[in-house]
Amino acid sequence: MSLKSDWVLSGKQRTCNWITNGVLSVEGLVGSNVIALASVVMDLEEERGDPYRARFGQRFAENALKTTGAYAGTLLTGEDPRRRPPYLVLKGPRPSGFLPRTGLALKENLLAYHCDAPCTQAEHVRTSLSAARLLGSAASGFGRELTLHSSQRSVSRAARASLSAYAIGYASAVVGEFTPELTAGVKKSIGALFRQMLAGMARRDHSCVDS
Repeated sequence: MSLKSDWVLSGKQRTCNWITNGVLSVEGLVGSNVIALASVVMDLEEERGDPYRARFGQRFAENALKTTGAYAGTLLTGEDPRRRPPYLVLKGPRPSGFLPRTGLALKENLLAYHCDAPCTQAEHVRTSLSAARLLGSAASGFGRELTLHSSQRSVSRAARASLSAYAIGYASAVVGEFTPELTAGVKKSIGALFRQMLAGMARRDHSCVDS
């Protein structure tokens, strides 16, 4: 809770955020598993013959390198590692509507926030290009090449992988923006389906009693 609510993170909190919300995050582990399963189906040339465990290990290593690179970047630049630090309330309420919220999500992936002491007014909140996310994406793309067989390594593919990792960050930011609505929609659909199943069972029970 303190990682979300504290306006200024200590060095220990930054390290905790790097490990729990980065290297060992649920999203990272699930994503590594899904992408590894997809790679088994696609069986790309550079991974041909690798078992699932090796592919999962590669994806986990990519995520670990990406989050570690971003962590190192925040230490170098001093930017806040959080996409939405709590002091953003000083800037006013968040926008509503699909397009404004989408634009804000894309902006939050592009930019990083800083809050100068005493961090009590909107003027104290500064933004800058997020060098940490760029560094993390590069660490992921080029680090992935180190996990491949030496004969399959390619600088151009590493550059493409870095760009892909950076682009995924934008997609993740947009999905994260609308996750509450998506979750509510899924729950509503499951609830409606469950009610229909119960109604169908009730009708069958009445039919059996009448017969």
